[in-house]
Amino acid sequence: MDDEDYFIEGALKKVMNDLKLFSVEKDESISGLVYLTNDINGSIIGNRFKKDNMISNLVQIVADFNSIGDKKQVIKSKLIKEILYKNIRNERRVPTSLLWIRISNNYKCRFINKPIVVKDYLDGGMTKNINRLRRKSPYSSRQIYKELSNQNNVYKSRKFKLKSVILFYKYNFYWQEKTTISPHFIYKIIALPISIILIILDLFSNLIYVSKNG
Repeated sequence: MDDEDYFIEGALKKVMNDLKLFSVEKDESISGLVYLTNDINGSIIGNRFKKDNMISNLVQIVADFNSIGDKKQVIKSKLIKEILYKNIRNERRVPTSLLWIRISNNYKCRFINKPIVVKDYLDGGMTKNINRLRRKSPYSSRQIYKELSNQNNVYKSRKFKLKSVILFYKYNFYWQEKTTISPHFIYKIIALPISIILIILDLFSNLIYVSKNG
């Protein structure tokens, strides 16, 4: 968990009971359980899942079912070890979302409309500074959107595909070794000019951050 997260009282017992109830360990098609999170005022962060106990994958739940806000994943450790992202570029930040993307290629999750964690968004926390942190780890960030752009049977949303292509080009700009992606050229034609605008906005944002923080 992030530094600013902590479990709600009784949450671990809830998770253990759900793991047994849904026979997660025995079900080879299920990678784990996903829960909601609360803010410090007790409100759900983002939205609830479309259905309680629904089965989907960690990418489709966002792309096709419009899940927003922080969620808490409880994933089988053996899958984490199998798919664990090797930080070959020695970047400071290795995003867990890259693990979720790769797990989604072959496994689903059960999504439960119960919060188990409280998240306090600290001023210096990762969540509030996510865009700047991603620019500091351009290879990992690019890899996220490269793999999302190249996925064909994991989700259906064309809007999500276009967003992934746009962000791929954005982070491809920040890494010296360029690469390509496979989506239809229409996505690329639309995405390229938008990504250029985002890069320009990033440069201005970085100048403002440097001027404020020395």
